[in-house]
Amino acid sequence: TGLAIQTATVLVAGLVLVLLRPLAGTLAAIGLALGVGVPGSYLAFHGGGYAVDFLLPVVAICALGVFAHALTRRRLRQSLGRYVGRDVLAQILTEHPGLSGERREVSILVSDIRGFTTLSEKLPAESVAAHLNDYFPAMVAAIFAHRGTVDDFIGDGILAVFGAPLTDPDHARQAVRAAVGMQRALDRLNEAWPTRGLPTLRMGIAVHTGVVFAGTVGSRERVKYTVIGDAVNVTARLEGLNKDLGTTLLLTEEARAAVGDLAETRYRGEIPVKGRAEPLRVYELVQLHADGQSRTGGSR
Repeated sequence: TGLAIQTATVLVAGLVLVLLRPLAGTLAAIGLALGVGVPGSYLAFHGGGYAVDFLLPVVAICALGVFAHALTRRRLRQSLGRYVGRDVLAQILTEHPGLSGERREVSILVSDIRGFTTLSEKLPAESVAAHLNDYFPAMVAAIFAHRGTVDDFIGDGILAVFGAPLTDPDHARQAVRAAVGMQRALDRLNEAWPTRGLPTLRMGIAVHTGVVFAGTVGSRERVKYTVIGDAVNVTARLEGLNKDLGTTLLLTEEARAAVGDLAETRYRGEIPVKGRAEPLRVYELVQLHADGQSRTGGSR
């Protein structure tokens, strides 16, 4: 009977661990074990003559809690470690934000290399690989430096999100700062590539602020944290306008409003885009007031 009581206590506590976050679940399970175990062992001994060791369930629950906490951290590292910077990952491991899915406002960044398909047809595969092996780490570093999450690589394009999975009230400004950082990183690469016999590249970037579904999606074999919604499509359409307008960095009206006085912009008009009934009010980023740079379009 004593073993049955101990087993039941551990099973119930294990259910609590599953339902709650590891730390909260462990504390709740220990509280449950003590709250039930102490009076239960007293009643069992005085009522039926059974000696029940309530410390054994507590020790077992602590061990389960440590294991669950370690497993959760490992899963978070595996699922998010490639998509966020180290400081953001450390904060995620500490705060354990909900990743199952929610609607939230974020800022989305989409970048694309101009004419890369044509360039890839002309260059040897080794040169293309050398370009991308330099380009992607530099761009990702700029995104991580401003607390962005790299959602996906689409060919030579990058989709990044700011404000998820960690909430960041400054997500629009972070996205624009990251975009400018990416341009400056490309400028540095363009200075180095000719010395290695590689051609320079040009890039277009778009930033939009809107509401998305942010959470984990996928199959049992492969789960990925991502953002889904019309805001993602808007950003991709906006980025494509750089080629038509001869610009490098475009913002929607929503992003421009969220950025506030950080940036000086130039209004480029209301432009129809495929898949939307209403045209986009488009702005070109001219400069960031915070760092005193005269222009951001060095890589047009």
